[in-house]
Amino acid sequence: MGKRYYWLKLRENFFKQKSIKKLRKIAGGDTYTVIYLKLMLLSMKHDGCVYFEGIEDNFEEELSLELDEQVDNVRVTLNYLERHGLLEIGDSNTFLLPETLSCIGSESESAERVRKFRERKALHGNGVLLLGNGGVTDCNTEIEIERELEKEEEKKGKTSGRFTPPSLQEVTAYCNDRNNGIDAEQFINFYESKGWVIGKSKMKCWKAAVRTWEQRRKQDTPKNEYRNYTDDPELKGATGY
Repeated sequence: MGKRYYWLKLRENFFKQKSIKKLRKIAGGDTYTVIYLKLMLLSMKHDGCVYFEGIEDNFEEELSLELDEQVDNVRVTLNYLERHGLLEIGDSNTFLLPETLSCIGSESESAERVRKFRERKALHGNGVLLLGNGGVTDCNTEIEIERELEKEEEKKGKTSGRFTPPSLQEVTAYCNDRNNGIDAEQFINFYESKGWVIGKSKMKCWKAAVRTWEQRRKQDTPKNEYRNYTDDPELKGATGY
């Protein structure tokens, strides 16, 4: 199974939030803010949750070990976050940082290769790409490579033998990567209501379905730019998987 990479996308106004400003004004506030950011990073792979595993006697001591921070500083930070709604306690072992949910980004190993490839292509412009041996290759070659990488992702889903519905974060990351303007939440809500079925068949590749929506968006005339694609009878019968 390929690796998945995660990153934290802070909002532009993160340090302008009153709760963060107040935290930083407390004696030692910058340390507490760093601890909060470390907690957000720690929770990324678990949809904003941090778990107490019982390695230490309590949650504060275990986080102190995990984050390489003083126990007292961790305790002050947790108390502040809980009072201001930045930390929620699910049970004695589960702690949620709700702000993290809107800041998580992720991609698979193959998606990372596609992204890096596109970055390289953008650097070289629309002409030709110089090779290390002094030769050149046309950009059509890069496009073919990109398609092959996407096919590789689809094959992984098909050979697994069972379709797994994507998360909102996965669809959002894929749509952002393709810059297609598709509303990821609308996409998921639509197919969840249909039981992840396209036509009369079970969906096999959600990325192909995204690309079908993308094509329909491109084919629309400007005056129909804002119409609801889920109401399109042709889209409902699409079999692009």
